[in-house]
Amino acid sequence: MTNIFIDIYTGDVDKPYQEIGKIKARVGAPSIFHKAPTRDQVNSKLREKAINKGANAVIKVEYYRGRSAFSWKALTANGIAVIMKKDEFRCPYCAEFIHRESIKCKHCGEKLVK
Repeated sequence: MTNIFIDIYTGDVDKPYQEIGKIKARVGAPSIFHKAPTRDQVNSKLREKAINKGANAVIKVEYYRGRSAFSWKALTANGIAVIMKKDEFRCPYCAEFIHRESIKCKHCGEKLVK
């Protein structure tokens, strides 16, 4: 497994992103006598699915508890896999990295056109 960290958000985010698609993960207890699965366990599966789709974050995640056809105490997570865009980009005039919200480059002083 790669060393990529996938952020998980239960709501929407205020950063720009590109939506890839909906994903779903489910974990369950093998029998009624086992402990119920945790959010960490279902988030781990959610991260695996996000990596397979090429995402670097999952947003609008919702969790549901219940039974499934093959497991007691199932925990399901539904979310949207996204690619979060970086907060910085290269200045078109001097190629130095600047914040996305900048109106003027701090390196060369050129005004940026949005």
